[in-house]
Amino acid sequence: MRGALKGRSFAELGDRAVQAGHAAMERMGLSSDTAVPTATDWHAELREGSGQPFKDAAAALSEFRAKAPTRFLAGTSDIAATVAAIRMVDPSAESRTIEIADAAAAGQHWLLGYDALDYGTPPDWHLDPVHDRRAPLAHWSAVPYLDERVVGDHKVTWELNRHQWLVLIAKAYHFTGDEQWAERALAHIDAWIEANPRKQGINWASSLEIAFRGISWLWVLYLLRDAEALTAERFARMVRVLAVGGRHVERHLSTWFSPNTHLTGEALGLLYLGCAIPEMNAAARWRRLGMAILAERMPEHLRADGTYIEQSTHYARYTVDFLIHAIALARRSGEEVPQALTDALRRGAEFLRNVARPDGTIPLIGDDDGGRLLFLDPVPANDVRPTLAVACAITGDTTLVCSAGEPSEEVAWLLGPAALRVVVSVAQPVTRSRFFPDGGIATLRDGWGHDASVAVFDCGPHGMGNGGHAHADLGSIDLTLRGRPVVVDPGTFSYLTGEGARDGFRGAAAHAVPMVDGHGSAEPGGAFSWSRAPRVMACSAHLSPECDIVAFSHDGFLHLEDPVSHRRSLVRVRRDYWLVIDNFRSVHPHDVSISFPLAAQLRVAVDGLRAVIGDARGEVARFVTSVRKSEWEVADMWTSTAYGRREPAVRLVQRASFTGNLVAATLVQPADDVPLISLGVNVDGDSTILSIERGGRGCDVFRLRENSGSFDGSAGEREEWHWPAQAAVVPKKDCS
Repeated sequence: MRGALKGRSFAELGDRAVQAGHAAMERMGLSSDTAVPTATDWHAELREGSGQPFKDAAAALSEFRAKAPTRFLAGTSDIAATVAAIRMVDPSAESRTIEIADAAAAGQHWLLGYDALDYGTPPDWHLDPVHDRRAPLAHWSAVPYLDERVVGDHKVTWELNRHQWLVLIAKAYHFTGDEQWAERALAHIDAWIEANPRKQGINWASSLEIAFRGISWLWVLYLLRDAEALTAERFARMVRVLAVGGRHVERHLSTWFSPNTHLTGEALGLLYLGCAIPEMNAAARWRRLGMAILAERMPEHLRADGTYIEQSTHYARYTVDFLIHAIALARRSGEEVPQALTDALRRGAEFLRNVARPDGTIPLIGDDDGGRLLFLDPVPANDVRPTLAVACAITGDTTLVCSAGEPSEEVAWLLGPAALRVVVSVAQPVTRSRFFPDGGIATLRDGWGHDASVAVFDCGPHGMGNGGHAHADLGSIDLTLRGRPVVVDPGTFSYLTGEGARDGFRGAAAHAVPMVDGHGSAEPGGAFSWSRAPRVMACSAHLSPECDIVAFSHDGFLHLEDPVSHRRSLVRVRRDYWLVIDNFRSVHPHDVSISFPLAAQLRVAVDGLRAVIGDARGEVARFVTSVRKSEWEVADMWTSTAYGRREPAVRLVQRASFTGNLVAATLVQPADDVPLISLGVNVDGDSTILSIERGGRGCDVFRLRENSGSFDGSAGEREEWHWPAQAAVVPKKDCS
C-alpha cells in the first residue's frame, strides 16, 4: 500500500478516493445511474428552455428536430447539400460507404487492422473474436479488461463498441434515401442498450470509450433526425444512456490514470454532449469542463514546435483531430474558442504535414492503436490527408494540404460543403526540411511533389512520463525515396504481451537504430513502461536546399560495463544520396549491429559492402557501407501499418566489431541515379572526414569536427561541408 501511495499528491489521492466511492455506491445499488430503467426516467435528464421538463418524449424529439439544423457540425445542417457536394468531389464516396455499411449491418467489420471480423448479428458486444475471449458481464470496476487471459484484446472489443461504423450506416441512409439503413442503425443501438445494462460490463470500463461512443451516437441522432425509424421512445432511451455516460465520464476523468489522449478525448466527449443536446441538465457544466480541460492540456500536449508530448505520430494525429472537432463544434454552438486551441491546431497540423510522406501516410513512430476519433472519410488510419484538409479549411492555410490529396468528404461533414472550396488549391510550404527542437524530430526532404524523398529522423526525448507509448527508436530513420517507402518504422501491431509481439515491435532490434552487444538504447519494463530510457545529450541541425545535416548524441549505451558513447548523424545531399553516420567510442572490444528495416515487398541482394534493394518492378535503392571489416546480413522481420495487421518483411543489418573508436557510415542512394564510385572515411585529429566520389561530377567531402562551434563551407568541384558533431547550437551559414 505504501508503494502505491508513493509520489501521489493529495489532489490525486482525493480524486481517486471520490472515484472509488462512486464505483462502490454503484456496486451496492445506491446510484440512480444503475437503477432499472423505466419508461419515464428520461424526464430527469432534459429541460425545455423554460426550465420545465418536456411534456413527453414526442415533444422532446420534436424540439430536437426543429433546432438540429442550427446546431452540431455544419455538414449536418443541410444534409442534402452536403451529400450533393461530396458526390461532386468524390464520386466513389457513395459506393464505398454503402459497401462498408452493408457488411457492418450483416455483422462483418473491418476494424483496426483486422479484416471481416465476425461478431454476429446483432453483435456480441463483449467478444474479442480474434482471440475468442468474452469479457464477463460484471460491474465495470470488476472487469479485468487489461488481463488478456480473461478478455483477450480489449481494444478489439472496444473498437466495435465505439459505434463509428453506425455513422457510416447513417450516411448510407442519406446516400440512398432508403429507410432500412436508419432502421438498421437504430436497431443496433437498441440491441446494445439491452446487452449492456448501465455500468455493467467491459463497455462501461473506460471513460474514453464511453466518450467516443457518445460522439458516435450524437452523429447518428443528427444524421437520422428526420428518419421514421427515430421514434420518440428510441430518442428518449438514447438520451438517458448518453446522460448516464456523461456523468460517468465527468466522475471518472483520466486526470491521473492516463492524462494524455484519454483525458483530452474525454473532455471532447463532454464538450460534444453539452453542445449537441443543450437541454440536458448538465449540458452547460459539461461544455465548460470539456473546454477548460482542452484549453489547459493542449498547449502542453502539443509542444511549442507542434510535436506531441508522447513522441507518437499516431497520437499526434488523434490530438489534432480532437482540436478540429472541438473548434468546429464550439464555433457552431456559439462557444468561445480559446486562442490556445487554434494555435495548437495550427502547429500540430504543421508537424503532421511535415512528417507526411508524399502519399499522405505518416511513419508510425511510437505506439499506434489503429483507431481514429471518427471515420467520416474511411481512409487508412495512417493517412492524414483528411485531417490536414480540415485543418486547412479551419485555418485558411493551404500549405497544410498534401499535394497528393483530393478534397475530403470529412471537410464537408465537419465544416459544410462550402468549405470544400478552401482546400481545392494547394500551396507548398515555404521550407522543405524542418527541425522540431522540442520533440527532437527532423524531417529532411528534397521537395513536396509525389516523387519527393523525405526522411523522418527521431532524435528526441523518450516520451511522456514513463514513456508508455514510446518505442526504443532513438535515432531511428524512416526514409522514402522518390515517393516510395524504403526504410520504415515497423509500427506496433499489438498491445498484448502474451503473444511476444509487443516488445518485438517496439524494441530496438525492430527499428533503424544501432545496438551495442545486443543492447538497445532503451529496455522495455512492462507493456507500457520501461526499465531504462535514454537521454539526448546534445543535438544540432543545419538545413539548406542543397544539404541538410542533423547530429545528436545520447547516453543510451553508457550503462554498459564498458560504457560506449554514440553519436548519429543524418545527411541529405541534394536529391543525390543520404548518409547515416554512427560514431562509437569506448575502451574495450564491442560488437555493434546497425539495422535498416525495409518496407514490405522489398527484397535485398548483397554484394560485398553494397546491397541493392528492389521489388518485383526493379531496383529501388542502393546501400553502401564504409566499414571494410563488416558484413551485411538480411534478417526476416514483421512490419505493421495498422494495429492487428502485420506483413512479412526483411531488415538489412550491418554487423561489425571494434575496440576504441568506430565510424560506420552508410550511404543510401535512389536506384535510378548513376551509381556513386566510392565512400571513404578518414580520421584527422578531432575530425572525421567522409569523401564520396561522384565520377565526373566531382567529390563531396564532409568533415565532422567534435566540440566545434564553427560551420564553414567552400564551393567548387570539390564541395566540402563542415558541421559541429556535438554542438548544441544550430549553425547558420549555408553549406552549398
